Amino acid sequence: MPSRFMLLYGADDDKLRGQGNINEHPDKFEGEEHEISVANLRKGLKLLGYNVEKDGPFDDTVYHAFLRYHWRHGRVRLGGVYEEDDDVEKPLSEVADKYGMFTWKIFQDKYNGEVDHDRITDELNPEYGDELLTAKGVDPQGYRPGVAYHYVWVPFCMTVDMGKDYPENGDVPYEIYDRQTRTLLGEGTIRKPYKIERILPNSEDAAVIVNGTMVVAGTRHVTKIYWSYGENHELVRNTSKYYADINLHVETNNYNDGDKVVVTIKNDDERPLFGDIYKLDIIGTVFDNKAVIDNVFKEYIQG
Repeated sequence: MPSRFMLLYGADDDKLRGQGNINEHPDKFEGEEHEISVANLRKGLKLLGYNVEKDGPFDDTVYHAFLRYHWRHGRVRLGGVYEEDDDVEKPLSEVADKYGMFTWKIFQDKYNGEVDHDRITDELNPEYGDELLTAKGVDPQGYRPGVAYHYVWVPFCMTVDMGKDYPENGDVPYEIYDRQTRTLLGEGTIRKPYKIERILPNSEDAAVIVNGTMVVAGTRHVTKIYWSYGENHELVRNTSKYYADINLHVETNNYNDGDKVVVTIKNDDERPLFGDIYKLDIIGTVFDNKAVIDNVFKEYIQG
């Protein structure tokens, strides 16, 4: 199978290349090179903090790391509807996010930079996909697990306001880091109009440094996490008292409505939380930069 469609368990770059199945990233920018390969999959996962080695085929280690990545980034919102506001020009990245798309470059490449809401809504409607699968003689029900395949490298585009103190033709260095892993994701130079365009690992919290100065670019991050209990969300003051109906609250900064936020829960001493469950990734939906997940442990508590 060509790598542009999917990298599967057991894939080996040498065999894929020998079969002519290694492809370039379809969303790469002009003049950029990026092969969709197991090597780059491993590199991207490692840069995002997953415990994988640099070299090797698509083995168990890569599979489990990639599965955890998909749980955070590959959740789909079937039949999402975007509320169009003709008075406000929406950034393409925001429009893509509202529709549950994984990349905004589809608007440039497929729709010539225009946003045809009627066409997009029709194509994202689950019935549209069902019809295509049924025409191929396949049962659509088997293709609705709620998680979609999502490669770890995505397009990143940002225009930096450098002020008036920089030369018209001078090169200005930049670096992009993942705030959580403190890993360098990419670096290079830009010149006027000071636009960064490149393929990067899909970091949830990237820091951009241009010419030694941190650039504030609407970076998403969690500002506060706390617990409550009951339907009225009473603040927890004694965690041992409220357990069955405990709720998780997350406050964020620079998240869009409908964005997903993930909170990992585990014991510091590595003891299991429930039975053989050592860690839980709790997913909430953000509205007005807040997410509330009610009855977090309900399904794990018997009785």
